[in-house]
Amino acid sequence: MSTVHVLDHPLISDKLTRMRRKETTSQEFRLLLKEISLLMGYEVTRNFETKMVPTETPI
Repeated sequence: MSTVHVLDHPLISDKLTRMRRKETTSQEFRLLLKEISLLMGYEVTRNFETKMVPTETPI
């Protein structure tokens, strides 16, 4: 059985609203879609497991 996750990020909601407007051009629609996909990437990876890795820096 699949699970549905609802993203309620305010920036995503705003961009979806702007996409739905009748006055939105195709170019603006595509740009908003790209921006939403980037924001969704951050939300999807929010709970990914991370680990500390020792790193040497030049400073």
